[in-house]
Amino acid sequence: MDEHPYAAAITFIPVTDLQASARCYADALGLPLVLLEAAASGVPAVAADVGGVREAAPAFLVPPSDPAQLAAAMSRLMDTPEAERRALGLRARRHAVERFSWPVVVEQWERLYRELAPWT
Repeated sequence: MDEHPYAAAITFIPVTDLQASARCYADALGLPLVLLEAAASGVPAVAADVGGVREAAPAFLVPPSDPAQLAAAMSRLMDTPEAERRALGLRARRHAVERFSWPVVVEQWERLYRELAPWT
């Protein structure tokens, strides 16, 4: 049996303490569903710039593990005029619908299956 084409990209990292485990998880975070839900609801968000956060939705992004910048970004969003917050929320919703609606996601999965299993 041939090796899977993505096998070289997968690494299992032994974790020996809880903090290292949390850091590993944060660094490898996939697509955060809560940001997609907020975006789909037209709610602008503040998030740490880790994993798939940039892909998930337009948001105020801050460096990971920086509570001061997180608090500042949250304050900035709360101080943003309502009309601008609505515009940010609409932009986030449009992004979520264009990239993550069911028809788009199904088409992406079907394309991936065709690539990985061309005999089907």
